[in-house]
Amino acid sequence: MSYFSARGFSFIEVILVVSIVAIMSLMGTVFYSRFLTQNAVANATDHMISQLRKAQIYSMEGKQSGGNWGVNHTVSPKQLQFFLQGNTAFNENYSINSNITISPVFNVLFTHYTGVPTGATFPLTITISGNNSTESITVNSQGVVSKN
Repeated sequence: MSYFSARGFSFIEVILVVSIVAIMSLMGTVFYSRFLTQNAVANATDHMISQLRKAQIYSMEGKQSGGNWGVNHTVSPKQLQFFLQGNTAFNENYSINSNITISPVFNVLFTHYTGVPTGATFPLTITISGNNSTESITVNSQGVVSKN
């Protein structure tokens, strides 16, 4: 039996393991935060596309006595609003994550029967961005909504 037998961990080994765990948990937090922001951008993009298409379809179908339906983006409060022109009872508000930015501020209204958009200059390109994640949506002069 040797006089100097090792029984346990040295202080340097413990510090090394603790520092490796701390670095890995910090990297995990950064990656998770980036994932959440990218997910918020994707969700806002998908929701905006669906609301624009829904407004156009409702206008073309003449829902609720043939009104004009639209989508509105406001900065304060930060939200997207689906609405029937002249009747606030049908408004649907969608809160936008505070970590993402949508530009420009817009108000798109679709005309009854034709579904042609008004209220902005077309083609309208909407940019949704946040923390190195960017997506864009284009609404052309005929109301076709596409994800770029």
